[in-house]
Formats: sequence, structure tokens, C-alpha cells
Amino acid sequence: MSTSPSEQPINEQAGADPTEPVEAVVDGGTKQRRLWDSIPKKAIAALAIALAPLVSVLLVWMEHERAGIERQQPTPGQLEIPFATPATISNIVITPCVPRVSAELVSSLTARQVANGKTIIAEGLRTRTHRSGIVAALAVSMRQTEMRNLANTAVPASMALPHDEISRVRHELGIFGQTPSDGPVDMRMSPVRAARSFFADMRFPCDGTEWTPKDLADRMTPARDAQPIGVSVEHCPSSAFVVFTGEFYERYVDEVANAMAAGQYPDDNGDAMPPMASTRTGRRP
Repeated sequence: MSTSPSEQPINEQAGADPTEPVEAVVDGGTKQRRLWDSIPKKAIAALAIALAPLVSVLLVWMEHERAGIERQQPTPGQLEIPFATPATISNIVITPCVPRVSAELVSSLTARQVANGKTIIAEGLRTRTHRSGIVAALAVSMRQTEMRNLANTAVPASMALPHDEISRVRHELGIFGQTPSDGPVDMRMSPVRAARSFFADMRFPCDGTEWTPKDLADRMTPARDAQPIGVSVEHCPSSAFVVFTGEFYERYVDEVANAMAAGQYPDDNGDAMPPMASTRTGRRP
């Protein structure tokens, strides 16, 4: 069937070049043809084929990152903090740097962590440190080393002494991550002597001001990065652990006191140190 000139394809009218965009007549008006309408389909297909490997690589990388995040599960005794937003893990609700249900978290500690925490409590009781000071000391230890007694490959002598794990912070040792300025290697690697040294470093206000455990914990925290074990806690201040360590203290203080009365925590610390008044709270210089 023949067609009139007005019915001919638009690119055949007026000798138009079929590779150039032209104006099409639509409902009595004109509509500019889009530039990519003139791109050959073969060229589009070739571009898609060329981009396919790049897209595949991007998808593989994204999947790898997602899987890596999922694999970062804590080992027993590691706190799952901080979180950017509140999270629920094993029915324990945790907000950024603040464990809300501390009783369950205390139960998640390893036997070595509990033993080190009890040693801190024992030395606090021996030196007659106020509860606030003991809770603060526990919080600093939790923040710095997660209450683990750490050796350090940069300090070979520490590797020959009893330890729980290896520190990845240069020259830091023991349950508080203490440095050479805090004392010799054997002192820092002994939980008893390290705790005694820590309480000895507390300084007290002369005006009778009482500091809370949170105040004490932050004042006693060394001005250096925390020990990056497992899940990151280095961005949390020590005061963030006070709720947790307060629960730890309440759970074990009577047990430790009874054990001390039975001679299970002998004073084998050779460092002389006068006892502290029980009403005092401390500050690190």
C-alpha cells in the first residue's frame, strides 16, 4: 500500500540524515529527539558489556565488606561496644559505650578477667580505698585491657612472665596497660603489684570534695590510646564502664573480703604504701 509524503518516515523526509537528531511531529507539535536515541544499539550493547566486569567487582567487594562485618563477633569476655546506635545482641540492649544490662555482661567475662578484677578489689580493700576508687580502677582496667594481664612482644622480659594475652600497644603491660614510667616490668606484669601501684597514684582534693566513680575513672585514665583488643572500645571514656564495673564490684566484693579474711589474698606486694582513708577518692596527677 502506498503512502503519502506526509506519512513517510520522518528521517526520509527532506533528505534528512538518519544519524542526526531531528524534530518529530507529535500531535500537531514537534518534539526534540533525545541525543542517545541516535546512538546505535550495538554501541550501547558494547558499553554494557564493558561495564559488566566493573559492576561485578563492585558487588563482590560490597559482599566481602558485609561478610567481614558479620565475622567480627566478639570472643568470650569482650564487650560489644561502642555502637553508633542502640543494638540488641543476645537479648542484651547496649547503647553507645554504655552497657545497660550489666549483670549479663559481667557473667560473660572469662575466668582470668574475673580473677584480675577480684585482685583489683582485694588491693582496693587492703589499701582501704573508697568504693568509688575501686570501681574507677576496675573501669580503667576494663577500658585499657578488658581486665586482661597483657605481655608485649616489644618488651621481651614480659613474655617470660605469666600473662593472659599479648598487648598491641607499644611498651604497655599488665592489667592497666602501664608504661615504663609506671614501674619495672615485673611490677607491671603482677596484677597485685600493678593494682597497688595504681591505687598509690591516686591523689585527693584537699577541700573534701567527693568525686564520683565516673569522675575518678576519667581522671585516672592515662592520656594515651586504649588497648585495641577485639571489639573497639578505645573511643569510650573509662567512665562508660562504671555501670559495668559497679555491678562487678557488688557481685564479688563480699566474696573477696571473705577470701582475704581466710588468707587467700596474701599481701605479697613488696612495695611499701600507707593505707588510704576509706572516705577518700582519687586523682591521678
